[in-house]
Amino acid sequence: MFHGVILDISLKGIKTENLFKILNTNKNSSWGINIVEVKENELENKIKLLQQYMNVGTWYEHFYDNDNKLIVVFKKRYFI
Repeated sequence: MFHGVILDISLKGIKTENLFKILNTNKNSSWGINIVEVKENELENKIKLLQQYMNVGTWYEHFYDNDNKLIVVFKKRYFI
């Protein structure tokens, strides 16, 4: 299982809750900070879908698991 941090402000045309299961959210923040959960076998497809909706710029999202794996997602690429 992976968890991630998604900023509403970094997305266009979709809400975070339409892409991921939200565990916690801070809608009071002007950025809309969401802690999400995604199954490992769904992660790659979710990342590709997320990238389609990310705003152009320096935005990034990240996902992590309990085995110290960190994935950083930019609009056009991601790093493990």
